Amino acid sequence: MAPKDSAMPKSGGFVAAAQQDIVNFHAIYELYRERVFRYIRFHVPTKEVAEDLTSESFIKAISAFSRFNGREAECASWLYTIAGNTIADWYRKKQEVPLDEKIENPAGEQCVEKINNKIDARIEQDQLLFCINQLAEKERLVLILKTFEELTFQQIANLLQKKESAIKMLYYRSLTKLKSVAQKCFRSQL
Repeated sequence: MAPKDSAMPKSGGFVAAAQQDIVNFHAIYELYRERVFRYIRFHVPTKEVAEDLTSESFIKAISAFSRFNGREAECASWLYTIAGNTIADWYRKKQEVPLDEKIENPAGEQCVEKINNKIDARIEQDQLLFCINQLAEKERLVLILKTFEELTFQQIANLLQKKESAIKMLYYRSLTKLKSVAQKCFRSQL
């Protein structure tokens, strides 16, 4: 639901308001900021990178908004596309990400256990991300929206302008393909 704002036209909603005056883009930002962040966070190694790329995605969205001629229902898909392109651009730059994180107390058994837990969690996350990134874009998007964004099949269908039955089929095919990819890539660990 879009934030209420007296400057927003009653008939056009938040997209129409932002198209009339870019100052009203804040309603789109507030509505989608967390979703776009979660989407990006799922694709990059650190929270800090995800925060930077989320900001960059919205800057790109504001810059390109004058060319957006879609309806409110298409706005989320458009923002996810921008976020996906921003992620791809970031990876193309081949930025190195440090694998170790700063630990407050570098001495003692608890610290070693914390480090081991963080390494294990990072390996599992990296493996999952690697496997998910082997899927086609639509498969990834549906899987992420259903599993991590917890959208219903109907909401995803509306977002992607597809039939609900097609989204269900794509989701279950994506799960099967993800399992197959994981088994092939990490056979020794499964």
